[in-house]
Amino acid sequence: MVGPLTLASLRSLRFDVAVLSPCAFSLEAGMTAFDLGDAEVKLQALAVSTRSMVLVDGAKWDRAALAYICPADRPDLIITDATAPEADRAVLAQRGVLIQVAETNSTEGDRVEINSTKANDLQESLS
Repeated sequence: MVGPLTLASLRSLRFDVAVLSPCAFSLEAGMTAFDLGDAEVKLQALAVSTRSMVLVDGAKWDRAALAYICPADRPDLIITDATAPEADRAVLAQRGVLIQVAETNSTEGDRVEINSTKANDLQESLS
């Protein structure tokens, strides 16, 4: 959903955690979207949230789309996969962003797991 009604609705809400996924992501361009309306909704969701969790698979890293959402170091937590550039992950971690790399369980196909210890750390960091 995009547009004025969606934005007005979001402005009247408060979230503990916004869970978002940008269309593209890079250290230079930040979080971006292909559609201006999509970017506007994601930015508003960030504005009404205490914390943010961003899901960015490796294919979206080092890319930029048309519409700017926010700087790359704005999210509190980024969940990604092992194909995300390690150097970029290190830079964001130095800037205070919690980075979690989800692991693929090869016996389960494409199923993604975060082990319980890491899941507990994530939950504590978002509390």
